[in-house]
Amino acid sequence: MERRLFPLRLSKTTVIYVTRDKLTPEYAEKKRKLFNSISAIEKKGGGYRVTVDVEEVRELVVSGMRLKDIAKKLGVSKTTVDNYIKKYDLRNGKR
Repeated sequence: MERRLFPLRLSKTTVIYVTRDKLTPEYAEKKRKLFNSISAIEKKGGGYRVTVDVEEVRELVVSGMRLKDIAKKLGVSKTTVDNYIKKYDLRNGKR
């Protein structure tokens, strides 16, 4: 009897083949831990997905710090900081 196998992506470069019953996010996470691989969900584009504390960005913007300096301090790109400023309307200092 031939078993049908399906690809299960563990990371950008790692794919394993499993049966239909093991084709779940929980099984994938278990295998990522076993192989010490990063989660495919953590990646977006070329870099790692980062979280930025909105309150910290707000304080830095209100204090008058330049966009480039805020980005360097937080370890993200200027575009990311600019997107947070636009998304949460941080220029005017409202909460």
